[in-house]
Amino acid sequence: NSPTSRPTNPPTDHPSNREFKQPSAYFNYDPSSKYGPDNWGEVKSDRFWNRYERLITSLDNKCESGNRQSPRNLCRTSDECLEFHQPRPRKGMYDLDNHRTTKARPDAYIFPNKLRLSYKERTGRDYDKKWPEPPGVDFARNGSTGPDVQDLLNIDLKVKSEHRLCDKQYDAEMQQFYLHHKGSIEAISILIEANSRHNGHFQRLLDFFQEKFDKDERQCRRRQRRARAVLGSDSQNKEKSRLRGSNADEIKEDDFEEDDTEEGRSESIYEKIFGKFISLVERRTADSWRWDPLEPGNIWRTIHFWAYSGSMTEPPCFESVKWRVMDVPMRISDS
Repeated sequence: NSPTSRPTNPPTDHPSNREFKQPSAYFNYDPSSKYGPDNWGEVKSDRFWNRYERLITSLDNKCESGNRQSPRNLCRTSDECLEFHQPRPRKGMYDLDNHRTTKARPDAYIFPNKLRLSYKERTGRDYDKKWPEPPGVDFARNGSTGPDVQDLLNIDLKVKSEHRLCDKQYDAEMQQFYLHHKGSIEAISILIEANSRHNGHFQRLLDFFQEKFDKDERQCRRRQRRARAVLGSDSQNKEKSRLRGSNADEIKEDDFEEDDTEEGRSESIYEKIFGKFISLVERRTADSWRWDPLEPGNIWRTIHFWAYSGSMTEPPCFESVKWRVMDVPMRISDS
């Protein structure tokens, strides 16, 4: 057959020139991006909030059509405060440490735009058992029926702050979301100011996320090593496999991590003894100290706040969220 005089199909772009297709729930904060705030109305829900059985607020995207959107710049106002007492915290049974007396631990998530702690939702059966009891808050004007204390659902940490006080934007913001017994969301915003003061209570939270990051990174590296071994692309893994007289797909995870030297064994014994000692200390101190997201002094430094009815501050921007923005920021070190 004679060749055609011109290509029968248009040329295919090189993969590096193609734009990566983001998931439907993806968004960012770049004003010039097609995924930026001006286009948040097109973002689909990531269905995170759909998992809460008692949440009856409409989860439709309101980023463009809503009329009570958050965040806001809050300052002096002549509006009357209708709440008759400050939020009253309940410590709950959760802790960040993994010692024997820990009843439950929140789940940690690391997202591109925030860090998140997620607590298990209690349904009717869990309320009867009162287990596990998360931190909670007794809000004023929360209705005449149902539990007085509303359970904490999750905590988001964002840099920089989304809410502002009298035009001032703070270094970060801790947003705590509670599930009202009527099915709506109550939110507390704690603004964060970085200065020279060390905040040990907040540091424990950052350490918890660091532990999560380190664990995920180790798992990722193990999977990469295993994949290289199976694919036979790593010459070192091939050599180890040959010396053991086994196939590449029989290599175990421990083959790459064990330190069989005398120094390695000594260090392993030392770590076990030290770990038992730390565990003993933790058991004796756990009853008197647990990480508390409502801890007065380091986390909550005031009982006063601005309150307004708004929305979530990111897609799907659903409304009927009652915000309370504390008027005194948390202080942390700037290092």
